[in-house]
Amino acid sequence: MVYENAFYVLLPVLLVITAVAYIMSEYDVMHPFTVVSAVMTISTAVAMLGIPEWHFYMGIDAVLLITISVLVFGAASLWIDAVTKNRAAVNNGKNLCIGQYSVDRKYLCLFAVVIIGFTCLQFQETYNMVHKISKSITYSNFMYFARQGMVAGKFKYGRWLSYEMVILLSLSCSCLFVALSNFISCAGQNSVKERILLNIKYLIIPVLCLPAFFLETGRENFLNLLLFTMVTAAVLVQKKYGFSLQSKYTVLRVASFACAAFLILFLCFGFIRSRSGNPDFLRSLIAYMGSPIPELSYFVDTHAFLENQYIGGTTLFGIYSNLKSLGFALPKPVLFLEFSYIHQTFGTNVYTMLRRYIADYGYVGTCLIMAIMGIVYTAAYNYIRFYAKSFWHMIVYGCLVSPLFLAMYDERFLMFIINTTTIYKMAVIYLVCRLFIRREVAPS
Repeated sequence: MVYENAFYVLLPVLLVITAVAYIMSEYDVMHPFTVVSAVMTISTAVAMLGIPEWHFYMGIDAVLLITISVLVFGAASLWIDAVTKNRAAVNNGKNLCIGQYSVDRKYLCLFAVVIIGFTCLQFQETYNMVHKISKSITYSNFMYFARQGMVAGKFKYGRWLSYEMVILLSLSCSCLFVALSNFISCAGQNSVKERILLNIKYLIIPVLCLPAFFLETGRENFLNLLLFTMVTAAVLVQKKYGFSLQSKYTVLRVASFACAAFLILFLCFGFIRSRSGNPDFLRSLIAYMGSPIPELSYFVDTHAFLENQYIGGTTLFGIYSNLKSLGFALPKPVLFLEFSYIHQTFGTNVYTMLRRYIADYGYVGTCLIMAIMGIVYTAAYNYIRFYAKSFWHMIVYGCLVSPLFLAMYDERFLMFIINTTTIYKMAVIYLVCRLFIRREVAPS
């Protein structure tokens, strides 16, 4: 029996949903509903580029799953908008958390010393672990083998690395916020060059963190910095210009350019790490951004759902890890999913965020989680735009927004947001903002 490829149904449906989300959010490209619908649409469009070579297939069951999940998220998101957003809140929000901030040079030097020290320790630890695999590994190729060893489970970093990443990301985002707020709030008063020169000392801190993020062997912290910059800048620009329609168009243009630039750097980084001699950007684009959609369809069509006495075996990674460290006899949490080959020459182990939800909680549970995410993220987004008086709240939101943008890739909300690391991150951001960042000028 020949089955029609439902990709040609899914893409138009998602395009319509994204257009509705964009309009209903008052043309806000960073609104949670717009983000989730847009990334699923983009992933679907990219996946279709792989149909000629890899024969990607989408079943109708997966189409219904994706469509219903996005709509449930959107319905919850729009409901929260109706509850929390009004003209008084918009007028009040444009004067909150925007202005000029500063960090003393001595504190910036302290941050730099801490970052460099952490990076040196991490480099030595990574090299020592990889060198145990083979004595022939050199400084020029050890990052490739480090990643392979991490994925294969041959070694792993100690818990100290998680604390290090919390500190480095918190320092990076805090200093980025200072630079962004200063740059945007002074628009119209100083030239672009003058604003860059005045704030370049704050940008040095996130730049110094990049080698440590590279040594981690993953790419998510690079993405976290980009997303933080995009979301925070979008909110500050909207505040600066009173949430006008023109400010939202400006955000759309800048975000589109930033995503394109980051995508190129992201793919180049992958080639450097894998030492690929014949890079094919289109194939890599399809592999990273498009393949999770057909993989989800393959999983839905072939997976046998079995009873499991442990709930959340693939999503509650942080909770299970903490309980195991306390001595509870629990199964090892699943971080890397199994590989599956939807084509004999193409395999991957990412299935969008929905795969883990289905496996752990079923279809009803998946819809419930999507509704919860829609409520939580939209409430938080409107809070930092219209109600937050403490600027560190905006920094926290920017640090925790990645699950929305990675919806088309893998689950991050329950795995990496609902855990103790988030509490540590909030605490470090609060301390950095409280102790080291000073607000200089508030808008009149």
